[in-house]
Amino acid sequence: MTAPSHCVLEGTVGVSPRRPLTNSADTGGLNFQDAVGEKAPIPDVHPSALDFKQMEMLLARVFINIPALSVDVTWNGSSYLVEHVRAFSTFFESTPPAFAKSGTVGVHNVTWTTGNLPSKNGNARVVCGVATGFTAEVTAESAGAISVKVYDPTGTPSNASIEFTLNIFGE
Repeated sequence: MTAPSHCVLEGTVGVSPRRPLTNSADTGGLNFQDAVGEKAPIPDVHPSALDFKQMEMLLARVFINIPALSVDVTWNGSSYLVEHVRAFSTFFESTPPAFAKSGTVGVHNVTWTTGNLPSKNGNARVVCGVATGFTAEVTAESAGAISVKVYDPTGTPSNASIEFTLNIFGE
């Protein structure tokens, strides 16, 4: 099984980005085998099939636990300041996610170019600054868009200034 020539975290024409999985061609599919006889790997000198398989399994587990996109945002009551963008894909270096206040109290809409993230819904999380007492939840997801609803310490939707981090995990 041959790994693709493009970075699977960014995708390529007609192929959405995705997390590497151990059962796919992304990392070799755990199909590496050592040569036998004179061409066998020399321990501590050449990587063995077991070494590659171990790296594949470790990478797959790492990518399950880190977001494909993480954005730190401050809403000051009238505009957004995107403070940090961390992503698997380099596409976000030139085109970060866009934030817009909806007409509904407490709701913030986030959009990005469709196809720049793994496309599995249900894997977004939002966390408010711990000192504020505010909470937030993802209320709607679709390809290239998420809505976040922010609540004040009493549990009431709020348009007050807030800092939050949006983490999108994808598949």
